[in-house]
Amino acid sequence: MRCAAHTNNLEVDQHGNAKPCCIFRGTWGNIQQLDQLEQTKQKFINNFSRSNQECQQCWEHEDLGFESKRQQFNHLIDEIEYTVLPAPKILEIKFSNLCNLACTTCGPFASSTWKPLSDGTKRGYIVTGK
Repeated sequence: MRCAAHTNNLEVDQHGNAKPCCIFRGTWGNIQQLDQLEQTKQKFINNFSRSNQECQQCWEHEDLGFESKRQQFNHLIDEIEYTVLPAPKILEIKFSNLCNLACTTCGPFASSTWKPLSDGTKRGYIVTGK
């Protein structure tokens, strides 16, 4: 079991927090402290399993029969040729949360369109009845 995003992708938000993908819950650390970030990343990769709460959304999608972000990354990286490199093959840098989309895997932390739709929780899912 693997997730190619952990070794080939790096997403950096407007505050400098880095993580492997947009639906990863939490952060590996700040891009300004590269040594600490790399240690946290490596520890996570070495202990990767279904019990990782940070990746829960992928496991839920897979359990429901949908293709998860993990599976999408694995297919994408397999097409490029899967290797573990010291630098990511994909780098996402977010300078703000200004976005005109409201993707179901996202929330107000990364999309300004989500703000009026959410109840202010960190996950940012639409609250029914509003």
